[in-house]
Amino acid sequence: MDKNIDIFEIFPWDANFETGIEKVDEQHKKLVEILNRLAAHLASLSNIDELNDIFDELANYADYHFKTEEGVWSQYFENDEWFSEHEKTHGSFMDEVVAIKENKENKEFDEVIYEIVLFLAQWLAYHILDTDKRMAKVVLEIEAGHSLEEAKKQSNEFMNGSIKTLIDTVLKMYSDISTRTLDLMREKALRIRAEKALKKSEEKWKFILDNSDESIWDCDLKKDQACISKEDSVVDKVITNSLEKFDNFSQIHPDDIERVRKDFLAHLKGETEFYYNKHRVLRKDGSWNWILSRGKVLKRSEDGMAERIIGIHSDITERELSSIIYQYSSQAMFICDQDNKIISINPAFTEITQYTLKDVIGKDPNILASGELDEEFYQRMWSDLFKHDSWSGEVINRRKDGELYIQELNINVVKNPQGKIDHYVGLFSDISEKKKSEDIIIKQANFDPLTDLANRKMFEKRLEEAISLSKKKSTPFCSTFY
Repeated sequence: MDKNIDIFEIFPWDANFETGIEKVDEQHKKLVEILNRLAAHLASLSNIDELNDIFDELANYADYHFKTEEGVWSQYFENDEWFSEHEKTHGSFMDEVVAIKENKENKEFDEVIYEIVLFLAQWLAYHILDTDKRMAKVVLEIEAGHSLEEAKKQSNEFMNGSIKTLIDTVLKMYSDISTRTLDLMREKALRIRAEKALKKSEEKWKFILDNSDESIWDCDLKKDQACISKEDSVVDKVITNSLEKFDNFSQIHPDDIERVRKDFLAHLKGETEFYYNKHRVLRKDGSWNWILSRGKVLKRSEDGMAERIIGIHSDITERELSSIIYQYSSQAMFICDQDNKIISINPAFTEITQYTLKDVIGKDPNILASGELDEEFYQRMWSDLFKHDSWSGEVINRRKDGELYIQELNINVVKNPQGKIDHYVGLFSDISEKKKSEDIIIKQANFDPLTDLANRKMFEKRLEEAISLSKKKSTPFCSTFY
C-alpha cells in the first residue's frame, strides 16, 4: 500500500475464496490487492493520474489472469460448454468495465472509478466464490481419478448444497461491506480535505489581517456581543458601547458622532445596502486617527430587526492626511502617469492656472507652456530629471486666459519596486509678484529714482566687472566721464 494512503480493504481476503489451485489463488490475491489499492486511492481522493495508473494496472493484470486461468481450465474442459461459458464471463467482465469507464457523460472521473470499484468488488467475489470454485472443484475431482462428467456432477452437488448458503451469505456481506467501507473512507477523506482547506484559508486570512491595517468585527446585536480580529480597545469600545447602545461616544471625534449614529442606524433599519462611514477615533496616545468603517447586516429576525452585522475597520489616517494636504495646500500639485499624462490635480492648480481637471486630464503638462523658453531649456530639464529623479527651477508659463506668469517648479519621479517609472509628481507656486518685487528692489538699489540712470553703486559694480574682464582677456579698456 502506498505511503500517506489509509490502509483498508474493500475486499478482505480469507480462506473462503481459496479454490485449492495454487496458481489461480495467488493471482486472485494479486487482483484483490490491486482492487483494494484502487479503492484506497479513490477514498483518499487521489488525483486522476494516480487513479488511471492503478486502474490500468488492474485491467492489465485481470487480462493476464484470465488468460492464465483459461489455460488451466482448457487442460480439463476440452470442447466443454463449461469452459466456453467461462470464457464468455471473462469477456463480458472486460466489456462491462470499459462500458462504465467510457459512459462518463456528466460525471466526474472519480465517480466513474467509484462505480467501477463497486462493480469489481461484487463481480470478483461472485466469480471466485461461485464460478471459479465450481471449475476448480471439477479439476480437483479429475485429478483424483474421476471422469469429466462425474467431476462436474460432484462439483454441482457440492456447490448447490450447504456451500451455496455460505456463498450467498458471504456475497451479501461483501456487497454491503464494500459499499459502506468505500463511502465511509470517502467521507473521511472529504472531511480531512475540508479541514485542511479551512486551516489553509484561516492561515491565509490571518497573515493578511496581521500584516494589514484592517480588522474584522462581528457583532451579535441580539446577545450584545462583539468579536474583533485584532486587539484594539478603541474599535472594541466603539462597536460594543457606541454603535448599538449609543451611550458612550468618548472614543469618536465630537464632529463625527452624529454621522456615525445616523449611518449605522440607517443600515440597521434596512434603509441602506451597506454601512459605510469615515470618522476619527481617539487612540491611547491621545492622537486622532481616521478609520473607514464598512459593514453589512447578515441576519435579521422575522420582523426585520438586525441581529448580526459584520464589517471591516481600515486605518486610513495616512491617506486622509495626504488628501487634506493635497486638497488644501496653497501650492499647486499635479500627478502624471508613466507616459507623462496628467491624471490628477489639486484645487490650487486650478486657482493658479485657471485650468480645471476636465481641461487637463490625459494631457501633457506642456499645455501650460508659454513658448518663452526654448527647446534647449526643456532638454536640460528632462536630462536632469532622469539623472537625479528630481528637478527644480523657474519656468515661464501661460494661464488659460493667456496671461504669462512665473512658476517655481519642483518635479519628482516616483518609481515602482522594480525601478521603473510609475508617476511624476509636480509642485509649483506662482512667484510672479515675488519676481516683480525683487526687480523693484534691485532697481531702487542700483538706479537713480529721478533720472532712471545707474547710480554710484551700479557704476562701481559695472567698473569692477569691466576690470575683471580686461584682466581675463588681456585687453585694454577706458572709462570716460562727462
